[in-house]
Amino acid sequence: MMLKMGKDKPLSQTANGIVTHANETLKKHVGAIHTSGDLSFIERKLSNILLYHAYDELLVKRTHSIPVSILCAMLGWDASKNYSLLKDALKKLVSTPIEFNLRKDGDDDWQVMSILSSARILGGVCTFRYDEELAEKFYDPDIYSMINLRIQRKFDGAYALNLYENCVRFRPNDKKKNGSTGPWSLPLFRTIVGATSDYYDDFRRLNSKIIKPTVEQINRVSDILITPEF
Repeated sequence: MMLKMGKDKPLSQTANGIVTHANETLKKHVGAIHTSGDLSFIERKLSNILLYHAYDELLVKRTHSIPVSILCAMLGWDASKNYSLLKDALKKLVSTPIEFNLRKDGDDDWQVMSILSSARILGGVCTFRYDEELAEKFYDPDIYSMINLRIQRKFDGAYALNLYENCVRFRPNDKKKNGSTGPWSLPLFRTIVGATSDYYDDFRRLNSKIIKPTVEQINRVSDILITPEF
């Protein structure tokens, strides 16, 4: 399977009733994008929001904080303070590893670390911490993708958000990217989007329940247009 992208689409300045800035964009390491295929929809959104909030100070601070009220609003929980769900999502980020596979001086360079090293909620404030080496990778990665958080708010499911993050870095640009992901095996595609259940071993189910609806949602709400080729 291969996904091809057309030209960028114009977007409005609002998402789900929340007024946002046009530059509300996160530079996210590809290693984090692939690993977060293991995350739920809420956990993936939370990971992006926390990294966006901390980004400017990643190299000068290990611990960062954000009011829970703002965090919930950015997650789309405008009328709710679901602390239990937020705590569960934070626990998953602390326990989920990121793997980095690089080539260095002709040798394989493999590293693993957790997305967050710790998290805390006290007095209406969420405090979280990144490992120093991970913070350095996040701040100046060799390979990264630009994730727009106002587009993220428009997605309503993990499969589409996972696929969007894994496609958007291939959009046509002046760095010789031709707008194609290149070929993905179906098992790889299923891992990327998180559709690993045996239920999707049947391609007809995978196509009708995952591929078609995720492509439709990406083309409807995001800034790229994708077309699958088999």
